[in-house]
Amino acid sequence: MRRIGLRGAAATLVLALVACGGGGSSFKEPKGPAVATLEFSGKNWAFAPKDANAPAGILELKLTSTDGGHTLVIEGVSGYRLDAGGTGTSDAKKVELKKGTYTFYCDVAGHREAGMEGKLKVG
Repeated sequence: MRRIGLRGAAATLVLALVACGGGGSSFKEPKGPAVATLEFSGKNWAFAPKDANAPAGILELKLTSTDGGHTLVIEGVSGYRLDAGGTGTSDAKKVELKKGTYTFYCDVAGHREAGMEGKLKVG
């Protein structure tokens, strides 16, 4: 009996991790060189710069936290997420974007609602 209970608990844990994003991301970084690198800093409730411009194509985005832990997520780009988990930490990843305007934001609870979002104009 105890064995079945442990297996059930383990299966439940695995399902919970997958449902919460702990099972990995479906995002695949594009191959090839970046046409531009954009650097953002995150501090409590703000990105610097708040708005940015870039050419279309493969871009490398870098997020450095200057105060607390922050993320950078791009609306409409499934699975893309930078995670600077604490003051002084950085994360960078490439993404391929077509011409348009994209909203980026921090998905840490309460941060976007407090104004931590910006616009990326790609052209």
